Parts: sequence; structure tokens; C-alpha cells
Amino acid sequence: MKILLSMMLFLTLLNAQRAGPYIGVAYGSAFYDSDDRLSEQHSKIEDGNVRFTLGAYINENFSVELDYTLYKKFYGLYEGGEVEESFSSVGVTALPHWPFYQDTFDLYGKIGAAQLFWNEAYTHSNSDSAGAYLLGVGIGYRIEQYLIKIGYDLTSFSLEDANNNKNYEMRLDYFYTAIEVAF
Repeated sequence: MKILLSMMLFLTLLNAQRAGPYIGVAYGSAFYDSDDRLSEQHSKIEDGNVRFTLGAYINENFSVELDYTLYKKFYGLYEGGEVEESFSSVGVTALPHWPFYQDTFDLYGKIGAAQLFWNEAYTHSNSDSAGAYLLGVGIGYRIEQYLIKIGYDLTSFSLEDANNNKNYEMRLDYFYTAIEVAF
């Protein structure tokens, strides 16, 4: 009887442990701070930004992710002319997790690095890429192998303007809702 109870307890604990790969998709709003590079921004917040993630839980308190984020276009004025700026990024992040309430809810943080790609069109044409760092926080709700998340990420980066050789400290703030599927 003790062996049977021990096996049941072991299997329950084994089942409760999160480990293994997952995929996810996020959709949200982004805010772009150009560090006053654009004299006027027509739209500071853009909806429809998409992120795709491929990750793995190492255990229930730690996971790693590879992500691709495609930001919508931002419009403004630069040196008197209309511009359209678009961004995308590829990042690697580590996520510490704090599961609570019988592993149903999940608080998480995010820290990582990314390569950000920038493209500007209309009056002036520029394109560049820069290293960026990522910080984020969020909460998730787990239903079996699914995790529904609400979060915030900050991507901070520097770009040197080819037209005036000035360095700008820019950032993208991303508010999102995501779903992950573990397999």
C-alpha cells in the first residue's frame, strides 16, 4: 500500500512539473519613442503588432524563448518631410516564472537581447539594425497545456542617423495578449 501511495505521489509531482517546448503567438499595441528624432508623430500608439515565439520550459520556474516581433508602421515628420518607420526584431529571452494558486496562475519576468531592424520610407530612406535589450513582465493563466498571457515588454535600442550622424536612444513599448501551447 505504501508503495502504491508513493508511486501515486511521485506521478502527481511528475505531472505537475512543467518542462518541454512550447510555441506561442502574441498580438498587441506598441508605443514608439523616437527620442525626438521625429519632430511630430502622427500616431504614437499602433495596434496590430504580432510576435511569434518558440520556447522551452527548463522547469516550472524558468523558461527560454526565441521570438520574432513585427511592429506596425509609425508615421511622423523628419526634417520637414513625411516618414514611415517600421521595425521588426529577433530576440532571445530568459523568463523566470512564479506559479501560484495550484499552478493555475503564473507571474513572469523577462530579460534578453534582440537584433532590431529599422526601415524608413517616404521623403528620407534609411535602414539600419541595432542590438537591443528586452525587459518585460506579465501574468498568465494556465488551462492544461495552454497558457494565456497578458504582458508588457520594453525594447530599448540606439540608432545613429545616417543623415545627421546623431545618436538616438529609442524604445518600443509593447502591450500584448498571447497564447502558448506546450507540447
